[in-house]
Amino acid sequence: AHLDYEQFMSRNLNVPLLYILIGGSEEDGGNISKLLNEGNHVIMIKGTGGFTDDYCDFQKHIEIRDELTCTCLEFTACSTYEKLMHHNFDINLLVDAYHHKDNIYVFDYTESSDFDSFMLKLLITNQKNCEIDNQLDIACQWSRLDVAETLIASQLDATTGAKYCSGLTRTLFHALLWDHSEFCGILIENGSDIYDIQANIASLYEGSHFSPRCKHVVHLLEKYGDFQGTGSVTKVHINKLLNRLIGKGFQACTGHEQDPYFDLSIWATVCLKRDLALLLWRYTQDPVRSALVLLLLLYGMKDNAYLERDDDKRRTKELFDTFEDLTLSVVNQAWLCDSETCKRAMLSKWSRLNDYNYLDLAFHSHARNFMAHSACQEVISGGWRGKFKRDTSFMRIVIILLLPFLCVTPLVPFDRKVNYRRAIQGKYKMRYEGKVTGFEAIKRRASAFYSAPVTKFWMFLLTYIVFLGFHSYTLLYKMKFFSSTADISTAFWTEIVVWVWLGTMIISETVDCIESYSDK
Repeated sequence: AHLDYEQFMSRNLNVPLLYILIGGSEEDGGNISKLLNEGNHVIMIKGTGGFTDDYCDFQKHIEIRDELTCTCLEFTACSTYEKLMHHNFDINLLVDAYHHKDNIYVFDYTESSDFDSFMLKLLITNQKNCEIDNQLDIACQWSRLDVAETLIASQLDATTGAKYCSGLTRTLFHALLWDHSEFCGILIENGSDIYDIQANIASLYEGSHFSPRCKHVVHLLEKYGDFQGTGSVTKVHINKLLNRLIGKGFQACTGHEQDPYFDLSIWATVCLKRDLALLLWRYTQDPVRSALVLLLLLYGMKDNAYLERDDDKRRTKELFDTFEDLTLSVVNQAWLCDSETCKRAMLSKWSRLNDYNYLDLAFHSHARNFMAHSACQEVISGGWRGKFKRDTSFMRIVIILLLPFLCVTPLVPFDRKVNYRRAIQGKYKMRYEGKVTGFEAIKRRASAFYSAPVTKFWMFLLTYIVFLGFHSYTLLYKMKFFSSTADISTAFWTEIVVWVWLGTMIISETVDCIESYSDK
């Protein structure tokens, strides 16, 4: 009954069967004979006594004497029969087993202790219903990377890799769920269809429910993704979850035109699968931006109330620190190789998240170490200077604010782009053509001066100090409190200026608040 049940499960689940005999009685010998006649495979552990040892001695005796044609009666009459038979077994069982010797594999534990490898190779190579994807699944479940590499190499050598693409993809899906990062690496390198995995990313989120270390994913989907706990996880649930953790306006699970490794690295990060997240991140199209988005995701997760276990919080913090270190390493290499290209990349906008650039992502994810990097500081300083060639002192800016015509003098050094119409990228450096003169030069320099953030800051500071002076003077000397004769005609001019100035400030602050709220 047990054998029938095992065979039934093997047929329905497409799981290969391999029988192991340790010792064994005459009844076990009969069962083994039946299994061999049905084409099954059997492993016998030599040295465990019983039917197993008798078969091993019988096989050795036959091979030595080459008695392949002897009958049972002739063998029974053989002088070595009593010496061979340690137990009173039916000789027909031994002969029948020997006729199926190609399906019997003897393991001698005195010669080798790697029984796992011995049995795995038999499962993979000797089962009729075991295709390439089934074989890879078995190797993945047993964590045998060496076997998987041999399987893939043999199949790709014999045929084209495209023939087994679907099998590799199915195994990759299972390896992702089982958190076997090394298997994922070799499967990706050998032609797995990563876009097919991306199209079924909702199944990955749903399959993560069954992992003991990913229970927090269910709570996050229920709280932020409007997932009810029953039914299937959809991309709508995932988008809502990521919009809450990463930011409003984030476009997740968009399709083939986007980076599939990035979407999968987000899934691995949500599940806190460190090695898998790092592997997938290395294949992304823009490693720095992808890492910053993952930092933003981890920042939204690490203070979440549903990370109840201290282990989840610890893993979140460790993954945050790891991605920040990797980001710094990549930016540092890029900065040393080509600082100008690195600065342009940092200011490039990303349409999938509110047109954020690198600095926006780092600011919202609180990646302080990244913001402190010399490359980021140079970009921030360059943005602060505007089109000034270098940092300009406060006194020079104040002098030009008081005497605007001085902006055309060398008192403030402007970038060469301000003084020329065209900038052409040469082989080694930028080349500028078409120097501007006359009124156009004055216009361009004045526009560059007053649009610089540093100029706006000092202008705002100085005008605010002037406002405070007017306000204090009016309150102390010119404003009439609780006077029945006070009206607009008797108001001093500084009082009118203060009220108008205050009204414009209120309007400006209100507009800024509305714009900042709409950006969130």
